[in-house]
Amino acid sequence: YSEPILKHTWNDETGYFSYVVHDENGNPKEFLKAADGSDYNQGFDGIYPYIANITDEYQSGRILDNIKKGLMTPIGVSVVDTRASYFSRSGYWNGSVWMPHQWFAFWGMLEYAYDEYAARIADARFHRFGAGSHGIPPLAADQRRYGDVGHQLRARR
Repeated sequence: YSEPILKHTWNDETGYFSYVVHDENGNPKEFLKAADGSDYNQGFDGIYPYIANITDEYQSGRILDNIKKGLMTPIGVSVVDTRASYFSRSGYWNGSVWMPHQWFAFWGMLEYAYDEYAARIADARFHRFGAGSHGIPPLAADQRRYGDVGHQLRARR
């Protein structure tokens, strides 16, 4: 199932997987655009192939760059890239931080051994709300600080 996703939805211009508009015969025609002409999937939906571990090295690097520069906020991973024209700080669908996405992003970062970003997500969302009660093993504060968090958590899976 991953081949059509990788073939038809990758937008090299934005570094996200895009929503695709199809023609009357069901063939991929173009990427869905926002009112200003920008890609309408610059957000968490556009990184799910990365979370699913089906991206190549180039795509993974571009997506990680987008996570670092546009999705990562002081309170967690936003559902929409903060640089997108349709991002809204007060929006629910277009700018808030959803707890399930934190979980997916957290484990996605661990899968790719990006322990520093896994720790940042954990610090931003999980550990502020009582880690043990959300299924995340409590870690000592010094160990959570970008040290060996990935190794610890992968070992506990």
